[in-house]
Amino acid sequence: MKAIVIIVCCALLMSLATFGVKAQEGNWSDPVALSGTGPSVWFPSIEADVYGVIHVAWAENNAPIDSVMYTNTNDGTTWNTPNDIIAIPQTRGSEATRPDLLYNRSSELLHLTYHYYDIYAAEADITQVFDPNQWSQYALINDPTQNAYYAVSELDGNFTQHLLATWNRPDPTCGVCYHVFYRQRSIGEKRWSDPVDISQENTGAAKPVLFIDDQDYLHAIWEASDQGGGAYGRVERPSYIVYTRSTDGGTTWSEPINLGTGVDESRNPAISQDANGQLIVAWLGLPDDEVFYQISTDGGETWSEPDTIPGVFGGFTIFATTLDIYSMASDSDGNVHLVFVGRTSAGGRYLELIHVVWNGSEWSNPEIIASYSGDAPEWPQLEVSNGNILNVVWFLRDEANNWDPDHGNYSIWYSRAVTSSTQIEPEQLPTPIPTATEIAVPEMTATSQIIPTYTVVSTIPSGYIPGKDAVYKETDYLKIVGMTLLPVLAFVVLVVIVVLYRKRKF
Repeated sequence: MKAIVIIVCCALLMSLATFGVKAQEGNWSDPVALSGTGPSVWFPSIEADVYGVIHVAWAENNAPIDSVMYTNTNDGTTWNTPNDIIAIPQTRGSEATRPDLLYNRSSELLHLTYHYYDIYAAEADITQVFDPNQWSQYALINDPTQNAYYAVSELDGNFTQHLLATWNRPDPTCGVCYHVFYRQRSIGEKRWSDPVDISQENTGAAKPVLFIDDQDYLHAIWEASDQGGGAYGRVERPSYIVYTRSTDGGTTWSEPINLGTGVDESRNPAISQDANGQLIVAWLGLPDDEVFYQISTDGGETWSEPDTIPGVFGGFTIFATTLDIYSMASDSDGNVHLVFVGRTSAGGRYLELIHVVWNGSEWSNPEIIASYSGDAPEWPQLEVSNGNILNVVWFLRDEANNWDPDHGNYSIWYSRAVTSSTQIEPEQLPTPIPTATEIAVPEMTATSQIIPTYTVVSTIPSGYIPGKDAVYKETDYLKIVGMTLLPVLAFVVLVVIVVLYRKRKF
């Protein structure tokens, strides 16, 4: 009987973990909050320019509008006051704007893609990014007859912008079936190339990642599922990692292959290239909740068998979110840095934001950037600036509202570390950015929207009528998960009451 009481009490204590406590190891700076707290303050993007300026944007809901919030810093310590560079009146409920930033050295523009049922592209001069009126919207990326979600882009050596986006492409057997589409545009052009479906099959797709290597080969990786999906930013379980590449600048793509063979389920893909020219991918493996990696020595044509990164484990056991991602980046010496949410021991009961390094032949010991005992960190994004500075942003779900963003007190956080890699001196910014001030939560106001002049041609399978009222959001998914956990908690509480009652009776 005592053993039962101990087990039940431990389970109850784990489900009612204390308020999050942050800490760090190594040379990582103390985490600093870039935002205030509020509902749906999440999914940050980070980008560095040649002037050493760090640009950060995130999605924020301040009813009755959804926004893209933006801030930047020269030194990683003092940040400019965030501003809503995109503000959209809510007409069909709130949506995560999911911003993605990209800096173009040749044009001195900061590019932005963001989501609001459709995916829009915008850009602003690097010295005018705080002014919402300077963000020129020039394209609607997706098929406007279907819901769209993710968009990510990168530049090749000729400053051609390559983009991956997901939108629903249903058929009678797969009603919610997001595909990965590829598009590109040359420097100075507003018009994008015609979309190409590089995912090919109706397996659902989420979290696409695009990487361009030192030969200008394009590498695309994402989550897929035979059960379909893409709604709420995720595919149905079980998921697996899909990879494809283009060696001719996006004209043709290889047949997608499944990585992670031999592992029941894989998700949270990240990809980069080391100093030896090897491609390396990392991802979460389930149900054992381990972190795996694979290597390609021939530009992605073949891949090694999956192997685990020593000394680290995933965080799925503690916080079973399917909305997370891993992030990779290489420094000036070709060391590959990986940042993810997980644990440094198999029995760990708390979530940690972890950093490990691949030097071309082995992984370093893990460093803990931040540790939490109740709150849940998610969606870390890593960017290298000046060749040797690691910059990481993530968002934090407060413990009381982990699964309820409509009432959450979520927030955006940042930390940095200086490595021993070669430093690249930043250039002098032609026009200084605004003087940094203390961060404050601005009053949100809707900005005027420029109607895009270019849309793609719709390609809908014959015999299918799309649901015009279908709306897919993270909030719906999180509420469902939260509701499924309530009976478990109620059962645990009931068992504790029964045990205590019987103990008092006898």
